[in-house]
Amino acid sequence: MCAAGSGILIVSLILLERSNRLKVPKILIFLGNASYSIYIVHFSVITLVFGLITRCRLPTNDLVCLGVASIGVLAGLMFHVFIDNPIQKLLRAQVRPALVR
Repeated sequence: MCAAGSGILIVSLILLERSNRLKVPKILIFLGNASYSIYIVHFSVITLVFGLITRCRLPTNDLVCLGVASIGVLAGLMFHVFIDNPIQKLLRAQVRPALVR
């Protein structure tokens, strides 16, 4: 039952956005574009940072965990901006001339 309601909500939001009655904030668009980069990077970064914390015998609490998670997300965002986007732009530039021929 929840799937049908969720589907109706998603379709309604898409229709509102296409009709320019819903403006999606740029930060949400950026996070959506970066979501795959965050997904593939965050776990490794979190594991490395917690490994360092454990080796240094530093105490952990909820605030430390939140900070480490934030570092993982930030690393994913940096990967998106400095590695993923430039590679995609380079590949698109190479594919477009090939399609024109």
